[in-house]
This record gives sequence, structure tokens and C-alpha cells, in this order.
Amino acid sequence: MRFISLLIALITLFPISSYAIDLVPLNPAFVKWRQQQIIKQDKASSKIPPLRAEPSPINNSHLKNTSIVPKQKSKEVQPTEHYFDLREKGYVSPIRDQNPYGTCWAFAVISSMESSALKHGINPADFSEKHLAYFTYTAIDQKRVAFDIGYQWDSIYDLGGNYNKAFAMISRGTGAVSESVEPYSNMGTPPSAEAKNVSSIKSMIYAPGGDSVVANIKYLIKNYGAVDVAIDYESSFFNSYTNAFFDETSTDTNHAVTIIGWDDSYSKYNFNTTPQNNGAWIVRNSWGTWWGDNGYFYISYEDAAIRDRGGNVFIAEQSKDNEFQYLYDYLGKTAYTYSDHTTPLFISNIFTAEKDHFLKKALIFDVEPENKYTIYIYKNVTDNKPMSGSLAYKSNIFSFTASGVYTVDLSKTVPVKKGEKFSIVLKTVSETKPNYYALEYPIQGYATQMTASAGQSFYSTDGTNWTDISKVYTNTNICLRVIAVPATHSMAPINSLLLN
Repeated sequence: MRFISLLIALITLFPISSYAIDLVPLNPAFVKWRQQQIIKQDKASSKIPPLRAEPSPINNSHLKNTSIVPKQKSKEVQPTEHYFDLREKGYVSPIRDQNPYGTCWAFAVISSMESSALKHGINPADFSEKHLAYFTYTAIDQKRVAFDIGYQWDSIYDLGGNYNKAFAMISRGTGAVSESVEPYSNMGTPPSAEAKNVSSIKSMIYAPGGDSVVANIKYLIKNYGAVDVAIDYESSFFNSYTNAFFDETSTDTNHAVTIIGWDDSYSKYNFNTTPQNNGAWIVRNSWGTWWGDNGYFYISYEDAAIRDRGGNVFIAEQSKDNEFQYLYDYLGKTAYTYSDHTTPLFISNIFTAEKDHFLKKALIFDVEPENKYTIYIYKNVTDNKPMSGSLAYKSNIFSFTASGVYTVDLSKTVPVKKGEKFSIVLKTVSETKPNYYALEYPIQGYATQMTASAGQSFYSTDGTNWTDISKVYTNTNICLRVIAVPATHSMAPINSLLLN
């Protein structure tokens, strides 16, 4: 199809100074899936619901074989156990049953969030998969738009999805709501768009596939909670006597599940096809307690799909009613951009304060391990130049050990007045690798309902000469957000010379 052929090629943007930033090709698995326009469906049992986990368009191939386990001492724990099970810690929610709908992708993400919520004492730690699946494809208003319905099934709950769609919905405030308010029942009755959020996503951390995938996933489980992964489920690869699954060849995906632990000694002879080594993930499914080992099963460490794609952990936090989010990417990231590592990459969004607010957090997307980041906030921005006006905040240089989306607390709140233009600028510096960053970019048949206007999102390689990205790509915005709280009391002006 024309949109695929256009996106596969690297499209060079207008040069800034002596450099340009490029658009990364789509995930080849997504391209293949869109070309086929089919979803595998297991026919072995009528009890098994439709398999509707779809690939993401995001191409993470540049992260493959990357280790996210800290090499030096840190507050995170490096797993050394040969056996570990989050159920023994009380950090796994009960088995659910998605039947009869193809909502495994929603159940896997919610399961990861619930695990994190239990770990952090968030109550209730039971979130609505129905609400998430419905509003992924149902617009709430002109801003909170929905993903495209690329093909028609009998039910909106059979449209499928992936972790990026789920993150886009929950992180913008469309969930997570309590299961008790919007239970997985009476599916003919739409959930309420006004249902109160009880939890939000603080961060989403990615465990890259490849050589380090086993250590990466163990690290996320031990430190953060259950990990969302996808497999290519075929009944012929499932041993119903040992409840063990292993597909050594297929990197396609059609079913999402959640890894809740591991067993290095799990025998390789428990699988229909014998892997080279012992060892298996302990996995929570969403087909009810009748299936597998009371709803759980084992997947070999050598399963091709997990080894190739890795997984994600969704870190939950208690929802805060007084927080307001400034954003343009209501459908989240759908593409990557990057620039040559020989020059920094500056990206920015300019916002107009809707009320008197204190800016207190930033949400930054797709950080790269070991890259160096600096956040700037400018007030009274003029002439569509993000670093005009007055500098109100500059962070220390910081970095991360793992790629993902992170909420970063500002060391000082920044007051803004209603109607005032302000900008958030993120500077990225890499010594060896390209500087990647996330875009909300239209993809036909996947996400086309987003809108963008001139004067919102910008990029630069020198911090002086800026390009408005909407003039390069229609309806495209940069994924970079600011979280604020109401200015309920006066605050002394910040002296920019004292900023850290």
C-alpha cells in the first residue's frame, strides 16, 4: 500500500543548521501485519477467545541486544534468584477471563499496572479492561480522539490493540478506572467517559529483546512488577499436560500475556519442542482459571517472539484529581524521529496556560539508555521560538539505564498565569548513537484522527534555529508533556540565576 511504501523509506526533514532529523521506518512486523490484514485465530477450542494482539508501528530495532541492568551499584535490585514468583509477594491480581472478546492486550497491560499498584500499596488495585478497550476506539471529544477502526468486527471489543495504544489512553487520563465502576460485564452498555480515574501511569519501561532479554525482563519484574509481553499463540505449541508453551521460530504476535516470575530449573523436556536449555517464565493468562494451571502457564526463555521483542512494565501511581496535563499527543507515540549524534537534538512544545498553574512535572518519551538530558522551561515565549522569553527552569543533566517513558519531577515548581505562553524544551546529547525521540504521526488505518497546528511543536539541533514540525508533516506533534497543579497560593518569583 502507498502509505507503507512511503513510510518504509527514510524521509529527510528540512535541514537545520548543517544537520537534519529523520523519520525512522515503521516496525517491519507492523508493516507485515497491515499488508496481510488478518489476525491468526486458534480454532483448537471454542473456549479460547479471539487472538487480537497486534504489533506496534514503533520500530525498536535500534535497542535490540541492549542491557538495561545497571552495571554499577544503584537503588534497583539486580536479580540473582534462580526462582522468583510475584504471587508469593502478593503483587499479582487474580486471574481474569476476557472471553468472549479479543481484549488480551488490554488485560496484559492492566495486569502489569495492577501488579505495580499492589507493590506500591495503591487501593483499589483492580482496573477496568472494558473502559480501556472501549475508549481506545471511541472518541470522547475533539481532543481526546480515538484510534482508527482499520477493520470491522462484530464488537468494538474485538478490534485488537497493543501496549502503545493502551499507554496513550491511560497516560492522557482515559483510565485507569476502577473495575467496580466499569466491570467486564454488560458489554452492550458503553462505559462512561466521566468515570473517575483511580490510577495513572507514572512510567513505562521497555525491556529490549535480543541477547539480554532474559536478564532485562527479570530486572523489571524484580524492581517494578509484572511485565507485558506478546507471543504467537498456536495450540500445537502448548503442552496441556505440563502447561508449557514454546515456539522456537515465529516472531509474529497475536496474544498478549503477563510475566509474573521465572524458574531457571524448569525442565526443557516439558515443552512439545525441546529448547536448548532449561528455564521458563511464569506467566499469567487472561482465559480464566479453567485454562492451564489455574490460569497460569510456562513459556520457555527461548520463545522466539519474546526473545525478539522483549516486553514492557507499566508503573502505576495513585491518580491525583488536582493535576492537569499539558499535551498535544492524545494518541501518544506512533513514530520515531532521530538526528545524528554529532549534534544535540532539541525538541519543544509551546503551550498557553489554561489557568494559573504551578508546573511540577515533565513526561518525556523514549529516552535512550545513557543519553544525557536537560529540561528547560521558558515563560512569556514569543515569535514561536521555544527558547525566547525568560528562562524559568533548567534541570541538572540526567540519564536513564532503560528506554521508556518517564515522569520526571521538576526540582522547583514554575508558576504560570492564565493566558501566558510557556515552553518545555528537552535537550538530548549522545556521544555515540543517534538521538531518538517520539512523534504522534498519522498512519493510515491506524491513527489519523490527531490534529496539529502551527506554533505547537518544534525541533532544532542548535537551540537557536527552530523548525515547526507541523510545516514538515501534517498533523504531527512531538510527544513531550508538562504536568501542573492549580496555583492555590502565592509563590515568590524564581531567580533564574539560582536554578540548578
